[in-house]
Amino acid sequence: MAQAIRLQNEQVFSVPEVKDIFKRAFDGFDMFSGDFEEAIPELEAMVKNPRTGVMMGVNKGKFEAVGIVLLPDDKFTPTPQVALFYNEGNMAMKRVLVAKIVDFVAGAGYTKFRAINNTDKADSVWARSFRRAGQSDRVGSIMEFKIG
Repeated sequence: MAQAIRLQNEQVFSVPEVKDIFKRAFDGFDMFSGDFEEAIPELEAMVKNPRTGVMMGVNKGKFEAVGIVLLPDDKFTPTPQVALFYNEGNMAMKRVLVAKIVDFVAGAGYTKFRAINNTDKADSVWARSFRRAGQSDRVGSIMEFKIG
């Protein structure tokens, strides 16, 4: 049975299977740069931070999905952000991970969150991933400018 958990112990990244699913997620994550091993201390700090939800989806003992949610820390980012959403599992896994994200955000007193589509999927497909969270509205775009 698929379930999602919020990681609470930063030592979890010493487990090879945990490290592997995060590495695969970061390998396909366009907004991440650098060596994954260098990101481990940041992930460990996120796990210890009560304003960050580092989630993992597990199905029959296999790690299949990860999510990272950042709660606001300042006036410039007033809305919780899903910084990473990665699923190798089925639709049930996607649903339980989204539900865990919603529980974390709602439990912190927020009524909405934002997620950036940094995949090669259409926005409509990306929005469907979170449809169980509630109605989605497009609120802007991210532009990347190459200097030079």
